[in-house]
Amino acid sequence: MPKQSLYVLTWSEKNRHYELRGQGHVQQCFRSDDAQRWQDWLSAHTSFAFHGQHGTLSVIKEIRRRGMGYWYAYRTLHQQTHKRYLSPTPRVTLERLEQEAFALSTSSTTTSLKKHRAIHKRSVLSPASSRAYETSSRPNVCHPHQVLRWCNERDYFMHSIPC
Repeated sequence: MPKQSLYVLTWSEKNRHYELRGQGHVQQCFRSDDAQRWQDWLSAHTSFAFHGQHGTLSVIKEIRRRGMGYWYAYRTLHQQTHKRYLSPTPRVTLERLEQEAFALSTSSTTTSLKKHRAIHKRSVLSPASSRAYETSSRPNVCHPHQVLRWCNERDYFMHSIPC
């Protein structure tokens, strides 16, 4: 079962900075020029959720054999978790988090679309049920509830950290 993040770093479009929330309250704010304050906070913590301008992530510091901590970004979509290496603490910047949020949201969406198309194609090519026959008679048409469900799931992100 995923654990809830204790901290959430969220981009505030109104204030043009990142707000770090813990226990429901804004604890700190970071701008891109606050690199040292950001590094100080990051060095003292092991996980947080990130809600940036380009996507959302769960960010976790994993300890390896050499004793160093390495940060990884996770994004879960359609019950599939994608993981990307970020870097050691000194190189985890707000810009780097935005890049990975964008990359993971793009790759997650692409993967989901490919799976959806593959499943749809399979049901058209080998009709194993009456529902498959319905689909095969109109292969390029999705039911409205399927489209709405897919759109909702596309933007879905659980603010949690995978165990």
